[in-house]
Amino acid sequence: MLCSMARLRGAILMARVGTLLSLLRLLSASGGEVETRIRLQKEAYLLSLKYPDFFDNGDFEYHHYGPYSRFLSDNLQYAVSSGLIEEVNESPEDMSFTKYKYILTEFGNKSVEENPLDSENFYADVQKLQAHNWRTLELAATVKYLEAKENLDSVSAFEKALKLKPATASYANEAKNLLLSA
Repeated sequence: MLCSMARLRGAILMARVGTLLSLLRLLSASGGEVETRIRLQKEAYLLSLKYPDFFDNGDFEYHHYGPYSRFLSDNLQYAVSSGLIEEVNESPEDMSFTKYKYILTEFGNKSVEENPLDSENFYADVQKLQAHNWRTLELAATVKYLEAKENLDSVSAFEKALKLKPATASYANEAKNLLLSA
C-alpha cells in the first residue's frame, strides 16, 4: 500500500513538472508573454490535441469560454507563486473587468533553456496560434472539444459551438481556417 502511494505521489509530481515546463515553453514560444487566461487555456487545449505529452486534454472540461483545465490553472498559479511567471493585472479605469497578462520571468526562461525541446514544430504551432484573436481560439477549441467529447462530426460541432457561443460568430471563418491548418 505504501509503495503504491509513493508511486501515485511520484506520478502526480511528474504531471505537475511536465505541465509547468509546457506552460513555460508556451510562454517562451509566444515571445515571453501571453495576454489573458482564456488565450492561455485555449492554446493549451489546442496544443494538447497535437502534443498530448505536453498538456493532457483529458484534464479539460467544458466551461463558459470553452475547454478549461483546473489542473492547468492550478499549475499556472504555482508558476506565478514560484517566480517562474509574472502575472500582471490590467484592469481598465472603470474596473469593469480584470485582464491578466502572463510574462515569462528570467528564472522561468532559464528553466526553459535548461530543458530544451526537441520539437521545433511546437514553437511554430504556438506562433501560429498567437496570430489569432482569442475569440477565434475560443471557437476553434470549443469545436474540437465537442468533436471529441460528444462524438460530433466537424460540421455539427461547429454549428453547436456557434449556438453555444454566439459572440464568436464574427470569427467563424478565421476559426475554420485555423482548424483546417491544424
